[in-house]
Amino acid sequence: MEEQASRQNIGKENDKPVRGTAEEEKNHSNRIHPQILQWIEETRLGRLTGEVEVEIRLSSTSPDVLARLQQLGFRSVMPMALQMRRLVGHIPVIHLRSLSRLVEILYLAPATAANPTQGK
Repeated sequence: MEEQASRQNIGKENDKPVRGTAEEEKNHSNRIHPQILQWIEETRLGRLTGEVEVEIRLSSTSPDVLARLQQLGFRSVMPMALQMRRLVGHIPVIHLRSLSRLVEILYLAPATAANPTQGK
């Protein structure tokens, strides 16, 4: 039951713009591709729904980190890249902001130039 409640709260912070101290914002923007930031803002404004395909470079692929990714709805499409701490997969756009805030994320970018899948 706690896990279900926890899942319902994931991404609830999407109603606020991505902001922090100047140093946090600089560090965040260095780790997050501008297209991801745009998708986060469009989702916050209700103009974007569905899933996007992203590439994640991680500092760690510990079971805890992978569990947090899974909790956010991340589904890997390239499981073999795990050894290189690089994952490619799909994630609901409503969880992009939470994903971008994980400290283990070294870099987060769109996996392809394709547009996000609308309305899933």
